[in-house]
Amino acid sequence: MERWTIQRLNELDDKRFAICILQERLNGLSNPYSPLATKLAGAIRGFTEVDSRGAESRGTQTAKKVMDAVKEIEESGYPEPGGLLGFCIESEIDSYDKAGNGIISVFNRHPEQADILEEMLIAICGWGVEGLKEKMEENAEYYSGL
Repeated sequence: MERWTIQRLNELDDKRFAICILQERLNGLSNPYSPLATKLAGAIRGFTEVDSRGAESRGTQTAKKVMDAVKEIEESGYPEPGGLLGFCIESEIDSYDKAGNGIISVFNRHPEQADILEEMLIAICGWGVEGLKEKMEENAEYYSGL
């Protein structure tokens, strides 16, 4: 169960909060095809669709800005733009805790985008969320000993 900070609660409107709570409950179920899981997933989709209709034009503008920036990075004159981008990102990660909590926070803020976020994780590190969870289990003892 997620720990809710005052800052986090203040950042969420009622719909986003409801989506996060429903997603949290859904994530705790062992059978994703159970009647409760199906109902929760449907409710999340319903809230997301209502939310996305109002934000569609803002989302389209934001997506265009992001894609324009991506295109500029790809077309830059740098010999390996992907490598340079990775180097710049890596140098900004000053703590494992900050990076990991950032990833978890993004998933919690945008549960409706979980599949896209997971694809990005796979592209970056080669593992989806389940794979990362297994890696965490394997490395927990080593990390806690640092």
